[in-house]
Amino acid sequence: YQRRVRGTANSTDTIAKPLLDRMEVLRLSGYVSSEKVQIAQKYLIPKILEKFGLKEAGYDISISDSALLSLANEYCREAGIRNLEKKLEAIFRKIALEVARAKDREKGVTTEQQGEAAAATATATGTVQAQDGQETKPNDEPIIEQEEEEENDEERFRDAKSERERQKRQTRAPPKKMELTKKDLVKYLGKARFMSERYYEKTPIGVVTGLAWSELGGSTLYIETVIAPHTEKKISITGKLGDVMQESVSLAYTYAKSHLARTAPDNDFFVKNSVHMHFPEGAVPKDGPSAGIAIITSLISLARGIPIKQELAMTGEVTLTGLVLAVGGIKEKLVAAQRSGIKTVLLPLQNKSDVYELDRQIVAGMDIHFVETYDQVEKLVFEEITQRADQSASSSQVTVQSENNESENRNEENSRDEKEGEESSTDYIPPTISSV
Repeated sequence: YQRRVRGTANSTDTIAKPLLDRMEVLRLSGYVSSEKVQIAQKYLIPKILEKFGLKEAGYDISISDSALLSLANEYCREAGIRNLEKKLEAIFRKIALEVARAKDREKGVTTEQQGEAAAATATATGTVQAQDGQETKPNDEPIIEQEEEEENDEERFRDAKSERERQKRQTRAPPKKMELTKKDLVKYLGKARFMSERYYEKTPIGVVTGLAWSELGGSTLYIETVIAPHTEKKISITGKLGDVMQESVSLAYTYAKSHLARTAPDNDFFVKNSVHMHFPEGAVPKDGPSAGIAIITSLISLARGIPIKQELAMTGEVTLTGLVLAVGGIKEKLVAAQRSGIKTVLLPLQNKSDVYELDRQIVAGMDIHFVETYDQVEKLVFEEITQRADQSASSSQVTVQSENNESENRNEENSRDEKEGEESSTDYIPPTISSV
């Protein structure tokens, strides 16, 4: 008899290596936002309505697709739907509480409200109950004190009335049929947990958008590089990087220097300057080799003084000779790019088959380029370099074309001269050309 244990995890990093070695790991990609919306509409919402008795009470409450999309992107970006179900239960639980409070209010006035009503009646008739239980007339008191007490009673009466109206509005039963929108999410769930991942509307020099994979799925990863005060250390890095990513930065710095020396020999930026590279969200651990081409691009952008193409992101491991290698988490990374409004994405050529297996909705509206070497990356990323190359190519084509036209004109003139010479005299003997 063998006992088999099944378990789920968002990451295998926290599992002991001897145990992980004896396990069969099945890696399943997470749900994208559009899939979460469909699951919520078809399965989660009907189940929760029945769970809290709202369906039995005759309530038909739905949530719009746009609200569910905001819920998935701004409140629960986890790969699964467990947290999405919890948020939906929190919404419908509060709606059920509103229904219950409204029913309690319909039964009649509470004891506290009855006491307030009796006090208001006594004030209106001019009768005041003394502490010893005897009724006294306000005329027995001085006129000034009587007026002050009347004003205080009126003020308390107004306050009690406004409080009852406020409670009435809060305990008002929701309509039997309604659709919740994006505005209702703040009312029932509070402020959004996740904000926009896009830091820059226009990417400055030295800044590149990479794509990363985490336990929550895909996310954008900004890489910022600036000139630092000249120190013995040529490059400084911050952002809570793991060992693998620190090695990627070291490799990228070496390749960037060799690449710049090869493509722009007159550029001595790395000889004269020290740089500081930072990965934002410093409290979040970051590791992995997939940011290689993005790190190199950030360094080249700063060295050349040219910003990269706008609305562009990339991912890919790079070797010391400039080859771009395959990476994982392509689906999650493309979802993160689409969520951030990225229009152009650079991926390793070896990941081409992974993209073809994805749903069209994930890659809709994105221009995906597959690269094999970093030279291809540079041509796609830096528009100014590409424009210069196109201009030089077009000028060389114009020069070749003009030379061809001139040679054709000379050939035509020579042919005409030969024909005229033949027609003018048959006794003409051309001069002898001797070779030296």
